[in-house]
Amino acid sequence: MDWVEGKEYLSHFEFAFLLQLCYIDHNRPIELEVIKQHSRLEIRRVLSEDIRAILSGKVGSKVLLLLDGYDEYRIGVNEDIDAAIRNGLGNCQIIVSSRPGDHLQSIKHLFDAEAKILGFSKENVEKCASQYLGRSESSTNLLAQCARNPAITGLLHIPIILLMICAIYNTESSIPDSITQLIQTVVHMTISRTTLKLFGKTASEIDNLDVLLCKLGKVAWSALQRQSLLMKVVSLIS
Repeated sequence: MDWVEGKEYLSHFEFAFLLQLCYIDHNRPIELEVIKQHSRLEIRRVLSEDIRAILSGKVGSKVLLLLDGYDEYRIGVNEDIDAAIRNGLGNCQIIVSSRPGDHLQSIKHLFDAEAKILGFSKENVEKCASQYLGRSESSTNLLAQCARNPAITGLLHIPIILLMICAIYNTESSIPDSITQLIQTVVHMTISRTTLKLFGKTASEIDNLDVLLCKLGKVAWSALQRQSLLMKVVSLIS
């Protein structure tokens, strides 16, 4: 895993496994989840008993287990995951990541520490904008426009939002007036890049684009109502 390289505080772990909780299957044993979500283990035909031994501490290995996206997980979906969070698992050091929310109240007392990602500082924002735009004058103008718009300024500390704003400014030399316009512009830019690559046409040259976007919106809303990011092909066709 490339994020481990050069990190001394992780060097005492012999194994590190990342499990994305949004993909956890109903009551599939945790060792099978590890194999399923790590293609290299599947390719090498690693046995589930070996993974279970590593996780449970039977072989004495020190393991880092990352459970990512607790906000997309429902208690009761998988007994092994619930038990690992509630009681620990062998020699595993367990880290649970999540968006903030009330769903964390029931598990906070189970962990030794809590860390919050606060996002970019003012200096980070200025440095990122300057690096993306490549010209100090452009980044200065961008930040000046943002400063006149409190709705946008309040989001600059979020890296992905700042990246979106920089991309828009780099193309249009201005920023959206609202969050809604920001998202709409990013969606159209993304679609334009994709359609230009695949069909040689920008989004504005695609017939009935607004109709297609409305249909995608309905699909996304349906997925949110089901609390699922995955959907069957037949649901997309219908």
